Amino acid sequence: MTVFEFVFGLFSIVVSLALAHLLAGVADLIRNSRRVKVSFVHAVWMWATFAVTVGNWAALWPFHQLPSWPAWSVLLMVLVVTSNYLLCYLVTPEIPAEGPIDLVAFHESSRRSYLSAFAALGLISIPGNVIFGVAGQYSDWLRDTLISLPALLFILLPLFLKARWAQILGAIVSAALATLFMVSATNIATS
Repeated sequence: MTVFEFVFGLFSIVVSLALAHLLAGVADLIRNSRRVKVSFVHAVWMWATFAVTVGNWAALWPFHQLPSWPAWSVLLMVLVVTSNYLLCYLVTPEIPAEGPIDLVAFHESSRRSYLSAFAALGLISIPGNVIFGVAGQYSDWLRDTLISLPALLFILLPLFLKARWAQILGAIVSAALATLFMVSATNIATS
């Protein structure tokens, strides 16, 4: 087994668990739809979380060509995937057995936790992209950094500003950039 296979396997297992948690939460919301008060902003953050998680998993593929993996690179990947799991966990509401499920209230009360996890993921990924790029180990580092920098700004906006316009703008722009990242990273046919 190569180091890449080990890292990719670990990354894939944790991403699978993260996506399973996120998708199970969505399925529970659909199953209990009569009790759900929908939040457009929260739904967009859930999509952004899905897109960035799939994008991070696919972005690991170009690393299959690395001849060696220094300890810092393995640890950085573990930090990224751990942050990604926490993001998926925190953005997914717990579904009570009875009573209303108010996603507007959930976003209001929990946005700081999941937006902080999203911001932490950006704060880990951006320097990681640059380090791998400067080391000549990641050819798409500039693309990913140019997507991640504005995304981080639009994650911080609703984290620190409670205004409705900041919540909507931050969610939409972050989701659009996460979707762009996912589509770009999953285009591995040429890699």
